Amino acid sequence: VTVVGDLHGCMPSLRAALRVCADLSGGARTSAIFAGEGTATMVFNGDFVDRGANSLEVLCSLLLLRFAQPDGSVVLLRGNHEDALLSAAYGFADEVQAKHAAAHEEVWEAVSDLFAALPLCALTSHAAIVHGGLPGPELDLGAVSSIARGRDDLRSVLQPEGQPDAALIQGLVWSDPSYDDGLHTNESRGGAGFIFGPDVARAWLERQGLRYLVRSHQVKPDGWE
Repeated sequence: VTVVGDLHGCMPSLRAALRVCADLSGGARTSAIFAGEGTATMVFNGDFVDRGANSLEVLCSLLLLRFAQPDGSVVLLRGNHEDALLSAAYGFADEVQAKHAAAHEEVWEAVSDLFAALPLCALTSHAAIVHGGLPGPELDLGAVSSIARGRDDLRSVLQPEGQPDAALIQGLVWSDPSYDDGLHTNESRGGAGFIFGPDVARAWLERQGLRYLVRSHQVKPDGWE
């Protein structure tokens, strides 16, 4: 499983990620990534849009990859920028209007519906993959509805039964880890999500029967292990 972090509308980053996955799969071409023995699974872990000049092209490319691989070897997860209000503030809405001026309202409505439908996290046999982090210690993945993606070792968690809770979504896509134990509101993100310590992460992983929490959302600071 190859996890790709924030692309933010950068096509060179997407091409580089596909080349890396092809190398890991022993393939010389992008098409070799998803074909034959040793097929790799790629999880694109949110923040496909905003900031970069080619958010629409990145998003469409990811959707084409996803639809071309119905076996589940491409998984798209929701990040904090897969949100109509945030992406309207960080440039994606302006890009859609500039590139589809005559039909930008219809395109934007479709994009907003897509954002709302994206899975919030994925599970392998040993890890949870999520854009931000833990939305509080009470989250139990066993109580969250899920859909099989064609492989026994990877499935995407969709949302709680019924209407998804806004606080749950905020926590999963906005939360950040800390070296310090404990759990408190993520003031650095305007109060969205939580700051969670290693004690919280360790207890949660043990309760879920997992070993790792894999996330994106931040540039890795110097000195982090």
